[in-house]
Amino acid sequence: MDDKHGLPAAFEADLAPGDDRHIVDRLIEERAERLRENPVLWPIVRAVFYPLLGYRKAVALADRMAGMDGREAMDFAEGFLDMSVETRGLSAVPERGACVVTANHPGGIADGIAVWEALKARRPDAVFFANRDAIRVCEGLADFVIPVEWRDPGKSREKTRETLKQSVAAFREERCVVIFPAGRMAQWNWARRGLVEQAWLPTAVSLARKFDAPVVPLGITQRMSAMFYGLGQLHEELKHMTVFHELLAKRGAHYRLSFGEALAAADLAPDDAAATDALRVASERLAWGR
Repeated sequence: MDDKHGLPAAFEADLAPGDDRHIVDRLIEERAERLRENPVLWPIVRAVFYPLLGYRKAVALADRMAGMDGREAMDFAEGFLDMSVETRGLSAVPERGACVVTANHPGGIADGIAVWEALKARRPDAVFFANRDAIRVCEGLADFVIPVEWRDPGKSREKTRETLKQSVAAFREERCVVIFPAGRMAQWNWARRGLVEQAWLPTAVSLARKFDAPVVPLGITQRMSAMFYGLGQLHEELKHMTVFHELLAKRGAHYRLSFGEALAAADLAPDDAAATDALRVASERLAWGR
């Protein structure tokens, strides 16, 4: 990293030093670009949805975490959420050496906190592929986060190179790398009345092969609120605006984390797409029994 406590150079513009809006406002508004273009609808959305989504609580939480270092922020988030995390098969995660944990993504930001709570005693060196917005809220999280750009307009070759650079560094440091290969939260399938992972990217498989690192599939059993899935039927941006509400709603939640057996890189299917799909199926089976 260019700065131990901050965004790498390629992501520095995301800090928007000349933007006096609160980081919570910026993150919400970035998720509502089309809604903001409607001068009639946007004021109504702000007036109705901001209080409903716990805006003031989100601002207070972000302000409290802003100056923390990485470990302090992770432990604070764990204590703040006070979730009950049930862990199965944790012994499958190697105690040392580079490894990859691939997980489904049903519960939003809290998924990462739950995985940290489960791993921290065994692998305190764990690092997470995560939305670069985490570091925009708390720069100290750069110690634990390999930032990934989620917005298509914000993607660039420089950011992709920086993500790869940090990935290589993590493997060379023999860290435990946690990846949510879908990059987005699982979707509710109304026909099946259950969650379905979005398409997984082959990044985890590619990195495991490159560094000959074992892969441990992880199934996370959790879900978002009914409001989240309901809003998704009305307007995709309304759904994404609930990011902080969904995090706050996880206070006291019960998580079940089920780790599968570690797979040597050499034992993965030769084709990256096939290997990635097999890992996705394994995570879904561990999480939901199907």
